[in-house]
Amino acid sequence: MNFGDALEELKDGYKCRRAGWNGKGTYIKLQKPDEYSKMTLPHIYIVTISLITDFESSGLAVVIPV
Repeated sequence: MNFGDALEELKDGYKCRRAGWNGKGTYIKLQKPDEYSKMTLPHIYIVTISLITDFESSGLAVVIPV
């Protein structure tokens, strides 16, 4: 699946994950803001199960979502 395919799945309400991402259970989703949201445009966000990483070359012990 390429990024365009994943984007279409996100638009259909599915979450997407990648086998190579560090951490089991990490995935992305598309947020479609409602009338009460401070965010006015749709955006993709990432969900992590744990903020601790074992990815040695990251140089960090904790991954902080943005």
